[in-house]
Amino acid sequence: MCTMMAQSLLATGFGKAIVVAVGPNTVAGVITEKTQSGNEPTLLQQRLETIADRIGRVGISCAYLTMASQVIRIIIEMLGCVPCGCGNLFSCEVVDDCVPLSFSFEN
Repeated sequence: MCTMMAQSLLATGFGKAIVVAVGPNTVAGVITEKTQSGNEPTLLQQRLETIADRIGRVGISCAYLTMASQVIRIIIEMLGCVPCGCGNLFSCEVVDDCVPLSFSFEN
């Protein structure tokens, strides 16, 4: 009885074969599965991920603090405790063609 190994080629003539195993069930498939381990992150990748997480947390914290300070500022201004900081209004004069002629800042 003859045996055929994986990726055997028939040069001339014809042949018949009974296939008993394919894919991971073959000898080559078992070897391939054992040599190709999962994609575990390297030490550098783990450290970079840790740094990226910390940077993200700092960024989110800064965003929350900025939003909270703006809300508090608006509430204080609405209560009249501090004068409104809207004194610097930008105005411009335009002609019919919508081209600015002069700019002025009001205090």
